[in-house]
Amino acid sequence: MSTVGEKLRNEREQQQLSLRDIEQSTSIRLRYLQAIEDGDYSILPGEVYAKGFIRNYANVLGFDGTDFVEMFKREITPTTTPSADTVKLAEERPLKQEHTSDILPKNITIKTTKKLRIIPAFFLTLLVLCAIGGIIYFIMGFMDKPPTDPPARPASPVTVTKPKVAEPSFQLDKTNDRITIIPNRGTIIDTISIDVTAEDKCWKQFLADEKEIYSGMLGKDQKITWKAKNIIWLKFGDAGAVNLTVNGQPSGKPGIIGQVVETTVTIRR
Repeated sequence: MSTVGEKLRNEREQQQLSLRDIEQSTSIRLRYLQAIEDGDYSILPGEVYAKGFIRNYANVLGFDGTDFVEMFKREITPTTTPSADTVKLAEERPLKQEHTSDILPKNITIKTTKKLRIIPAFFLTLLVLCAIGGIIYFIMGFMDKPPTDPPARPASPVTVTKPKVAEPSFQLDKTNDRITIIPNRGTIIDTISIDVTAEDKCWKQFLADEKEIYSGMLGKDQKITWKAKNIIWLKFGDAGAVNLTVNGQPSGKPGIIGQVVETTVTIRR
């Protein structure tokens, strides 16, 4: 039975396409494409990315990418069945039964009776008299003491403090395909943090400080965060399907549904 990589390679070669052609069409790195065809999934950055790469590769060749993702799941999930000897041993081995009579030692005897000590009549009488005297003393002292009302405590003033709303330490300037972080006076911002939340499936590619850190599919309701010192470059296959948050401040959607958008985020220093 052919593997996912073998089927993709055979179809690519029949269409007379090179791996470089597939890389340009899908924006997937060449070494990841080669790893998929060779079945060496350990090179890929993770199972989620592997599924996105395989789906995009299959779609470019005209296949249904979802079918190839299911083939990939079956390929990486080993199926094992118990051997006949194991089943036979389990059926023939009787269950071990334990009884409480086998657990408790037979020479243990539990005593349930105790001898009561007899209290001499003298000490019992003395105890009763002391109790009666204590009760009489308590009643007499309580009757001689006039009732007093506790002093009223002045009511303490109640102060209500309103929570302070922190003002943002920067402003966002969104012009065309660029988002600029403008720090307020006296504020220093040295890191860019981008949160991307997908409302629907969307292909994307990120470069942080001119180094590619992510390329692939982001599923519905998934969230991903990237940071950089100077610049982040983003590319979205469906700009209306994602929401951006820059350094904790919402920035909204970078475009409309179905629009391919490239965006650059920098800090004004």
